Amino acid sequence: MIVLDENRKLIINKLEVSNSLSSSIIKKYNFNNMRKEFHDILDLMQENYFNHVCYQEFLKYNIDEELNFIVIEDPNYTVESVDKYGRNLKQDLVFRIFSKEMYKQEIILCENLLYRVRDSYNNLDEVEKFIIKNFEFMNQSKYTDETLMDELLLYKDKYYDLKKSAYIKMGLQLNLDNEKRTDDELREYFINYLSKYALVTFEN
Repeated sequence: MIVLDENRKLIINKLEVSNSLSSSIIKKYNFNNMRKEFHDILDLMQENYFNHVCYQEFLKYNIDEELNFIVIEDPNYTVESVDKYGRNLKQDLVFRIFSKEMYKQEIILCENLLYRVRDSYNNLDEVEKFIIKNFEFMNQSKYTDETLMDELLLYKDKYYDLKKSAYIKMGLQLNLDNEKRTDDELREYFINYLSKYALVTFEN
């Protein structure tokens, strides 16, 4: 459970584990690759923030002491899940990471990526959330693996299974083990969308 001390600091050894991945599932995935891909996503999110100066309010985020992922949602954000043919889907099955150039052109993609990372993080167990926060969202990690293991009162194998579970869960939700969607597929979607809904005017 989330418990703060008298100084409003999180008590680490009170965090719960309720739905971490089993060892058999963990063995099916490449943990190191998932972690590297996730690092790349966070780098991309940082680049998106600086590439879209006018939208920085909606692209910044932080994780507070109670492990809440805080963002300011853009009231104009209305993107829906679509397949490669531009068809709307009721279930989100086709989330993909695109090239940096596409994120430079489309603020909607930047917001979509941020919200997907937030929602993926929110699906982690408390201990998994803290592991991700410590190693990915702090300028300087407060804990090493060894000190965090001691703080959580976990033996080595259990701790590393939880760490792998956290990254693999993030990777699965972000489709990091699947082929990335191509820019051409996305470009086709936007052309179809604009042809249906956008009114284009020309001025002399």
